[in-house]
Amino acid sequence: MRWATLLLKIPENWMTDLVINDSIKIEKIQVLNCRPYKYRGGTGIVKIISKGNNVNDIYNFINNHENVLKSNFHQISDKILIGEITLEKCSACIALNKSECFMISAQSKLNCIQWVVAGEQNKDIYDLLDYLKNYGCEARLIKISSPDTFNITDRQKDILRYAFCHGYFENPKKILLKDISKVFNITASTASDILKSGQRKIFTDYFSE
Repeated sequence: MRWATLLLKIPENWMTDLVINDSIKIEKIQVLNCRPYKYRGGTGIVKIISKGNNVNDIYNFINNHENVLKSNFHQISDKILIGEITLEKCSACIALNKSECFMISAQSKLNCIQWVVAGEQNKDIYDLLDYLKNYGCEARLIKISSPDTFNITDRQKDILRYAFCHGYFENPKKILLKDISKVFNITASTASDILKSGQRKIFTDYFSE
């Protein structure tokens, strides 16, 4: 399994347009969850942190964006919004859906969108980059992390790889914990612990850099 960090500028995208907007100051945007919408769009749960008390301006900007089909937000504080946004068309979503990668996280960074994605091999990462560029996105690879750098056991690696290849991390899941546990002759709770431990070590390795 390979993990990669990408910096993107996505055309006609509310997130890209918002982070480069000089009149609305944004501290951070995080994509907490996302899924495809029809064949060329996407729906995401996002958290937006403002630099000032301008959450109404942020909401109006998003709600009036030409590519936002619908949005529903809750104001958590004077500076924080959390909500769901549906895009009728998303070039990056189309590229991701065509690839063999899945998204780990997405957030605003350096007037761009930073993705952390995972794929089975390096080729999957580079294929995703090609898809992104073919659909009009500016995409730059920051780094690829090799599984050899992760301090995980062979057992954890085998179970993580099996879970990934068979759709455990997809939404909706294509395989359940009970299915993984049968393959490796372990209990579902043990499979869950191994997956969580392996993911924790991978995240720790990535975010410690």
